[in-house]
Amino acid sequence: MKNKILSYLVLSCFLFFGNLVAQKKQISIPYSTISLDDLSDFKKTGKNWQVASSVSIDRTKKKTIFAKKGKGILVNTNDQKKNKHLVTTFEHGDIELELDVMMPVGSNSGIYFQGRYEIQLYDSWGVKTPKYSDIGSVYQRWDKNKEKGKQGYEGTAASVNAAKAPGLWQHLKIIFHAPTFNDKGEKIKNAWFEEVSLNGVLIVENAEVTGPTRGASFQKDEKAMGPIVLQGDHGPVAFKNIKYKLYNKDSKIAINNIKATIYESNKKISGIKAINNLKKIKDKKVNAISPLKDVQKNAKNLIAYTGTFTIPETANYVFEMRVFGGALLAIGDDTVMNINQNNAEIPNYALRKLKKGEVPFTVIYNQVGRWGNSGFELFVEGEGMQRHSIQKRKISEREEAKTYMRFLIIDPQENNAVTQRSFMMHKGVKRSHAISVGFPQKINYAYDLETGSLLHVWNLGFLNATHMWHSRGKEQLGYPDGPTISFHGDEDFALLKNEKDAWPKEDYNTKKQLAKGYQHDTKLIQKGYKVDTNNNPTFLSELNGANISNKFVPSSDERKLKRQITTDSKSEIWHKLTDASQIEIGSDGVYIIDNNYYIDFSGNGNITPIIRSIKGTNELLVKIPAGKQAINYTIIW
Repeated sequence: MKNKILSYLVLSCFLFFGNLVAQKKQISIPYSTISLDDLSDFKKTGKNWQVASSVSIDRTKKKTIFAKKGKGILVNTNDQKKNKHLVTTFEHGDIELELDVMMPVGSNSGIYFQGRYEIQLYDSWGVKTPKYSDIGSVYQRWDKNKEKGKQGYEGTAASVNAAKAPGLWQHLKIIFHAPTFNDKGEKIKNAWFEEVSLNGVLIVENAEVTGPTRGASFQKDEKAMGPIVLQGDHGPVAFKNIKYKLYNKDSKIAINNIKATIYESNKKISGIKAINNLKKIKDKKVNAISPLKDVQKNAKNLIAYTGTFTIPETANYVFEMRVFGGALLAIGDDTVMNINQNNAEIPNYALRKLKKGEVPFTVIYNQVGRWGNSGFELFVEGEGMQRHSIQKRKISEREEAKTYMRFLIIDPQENNAVTQRSFMMHKGVKRSHAISVGFPQKINYAYDLETGSLLHVWNLGFLNATHMWHSRGKEQLGYPDGPTISFHGDEDFALLKNEKDAWPKEDYNTKKQLAKGYQHDTKLIQKGYKVDTNNNPTFLSELNGANISNKFVPSSDERKLKRQITTDSKSEIWHKLTDASQIEIGSDGVYIIDNNYYIDFSGNGNITPIIRSIKGTNELLVKIPAGKQAINYTIIW
C-alpha cells in the first residue's frame, strides 16, 4: 500500500506565527491512497478488472463502458465469462473512504466494507424515491429460509436521490464503523454507517447493519477486521481517486477537570495574558465546554475554560474552530489558535504534534459578532482518530443550523417557479445582480442580470437565504441549497471577428476588461425580464442592435434544464455555452464537460458548436447566423 501525503504543513511554520496561527486553508490528517498504476494493491482477480487512463460510455447502450490503456482509473469491464470481485490487500475496522465512481447506463455494482456490508452502486439517475437498491444506499440483508417475498429485509435507502447522469463522475464519502466484540469474541455492537455522502449531499446517516448484507463475500461470520471488496459480477463500473483513513475505535481526546471563569469584557481577545487585566465575575466547575450555554447571548462577558486534555497517543493533531466573535485555544504555553471573525461557516485550522499523556488547556470565547450572531464549535482530528467535537456533546440539528447559518430556506411552492434576487458568490467573486430561479421539479439556476450570463445550475433544495435576512443580513448572500455546477460567468453573447478571436472577459472586482479584441467594446445591454403565467422569467438583452432572449425550462422527470435562445440580428452573434479543462463529443453527439455534466445541442439543424482551446482552457462556442434564429440546448447532470 502506498501512503500519499496530501499535505502536512511543516510544524515549524505554525510555531513561527506565535499567537496568530489559525489558518483558513483546510488542513487535515493525510489520507492513504490505493494506487491505480496497476492492481498491486489488490489480491489476484479476474480479467474483468484493469487499469486505464480514461473511460467513457455510450449513453444509448446499457451496461457498456470503454477504457483506454494507461493508469489512474480502475475499470470493471464486465465482459468476461467469469467475472470476479476485487479485494484489497489491506483490511480495515473503522474507516473513512472517499472515491469517484462512474456508472454506465443501467449498471449495477457495490462496495462491501469488510467484505460484508454493501453500499450499493447503481445508475439511479431520474429515480424519484430512492430504495435500498439505489446508489449510496445500504443494501438489504437476505434470508433464503423466509417465505417468498419476505426474504429480503433491513437495508437503508438514501434519503434523497443525489445521483448524476450515467457516464459522469460521482463522488462518494463513506464513514463506516466495524462491529464491536468483547474479550470472548462476542459481538456487543453492530456495524453501522455513520454517513454516506453522494456528490456533496448527505444521503444516509447512522444506519445500523445487524449482519452481512446480501451477496457478501463472508456471510456466516462477522469480524473486527476485513477487506474492501468491489463487486465485479453485476455490471461495468469505474473508480478513481480512492483514498481512506483508518480509525482506532473510540479514540478521542478526553477532557478533565474543567473550570469556567466568567470575566467582564466586550472586547476582542489580544492574547491569553489579557484576561489577567479583566474583572472576574465568577468561577464554576462545569462538565463541558459550552460557551453558548454558559454565557447569555449579547452579554458583555468573556468566558475562559481551563482543564486538561488526555492525549491518547503521541501524534499529529489538527484542531478546527468555527466561531462568531473572538476565540482562543492554548495547549500548555502554546497558543494554538487566536481568531476574530464574524462567520462561523469559515473554519480555522491548526496542526500540532502532542505527546501522550495529560496536557493543560485554555479555551477563551468572547461573543463579539456583529448583529448579535453567536456560534462556537471546536473539533479535533488525529492520526488514527476520527474528527470529533472536543466539547463533549452532540449538537442538535437546530443548533447546528444556527451555528452554520442555515435556517432560512426558500423552496418553490405548488406549480410555480420562485425567483429571488441576491448577491451570490461565483468562482470567488461576489456577484451583485444575481437572480435565482427555482422550479417545483427541484431543478434550479442562477443568472447574472448585469452580465447576462448563466452562473450556476443545481438540484434538490433551492436557496439558503439565511445570510440575506438573519440579523440584518450583513452579507446579503444567497447560497444554492444543493450541489452546484458552475459556468464561465462571462457575458454569454459577443461579437467576434472569427472563431480565433478572444472572448470578452472582465475582472468583476475592478470592472477592467481582461480580454480585448474585435468589437469587444460593444457590450451586452441588459433589458430586464418578463415572467410567464408560471412565474418563469425570460431574460431580454441587446447587442449592437440585436435583440436576444433567454428562457430556461426544467425537465418534468429527469435532471435536465433546457435553454431556449431567440435572436433577431443584422449580423452573426457568437454564444459561449461553457468552458472547461476538457470538452469532448460523446458517441451519441452529446458534449461531455469535464465528465461533470453534458450539453445536448441536437435538433438545431446546421447550427453546430465548435470546441476551441484558448490559453489551456477549452471553450464551447456557437455562431448564430443573422436574422431571426431560435436555438435550444439541454444541460444534463
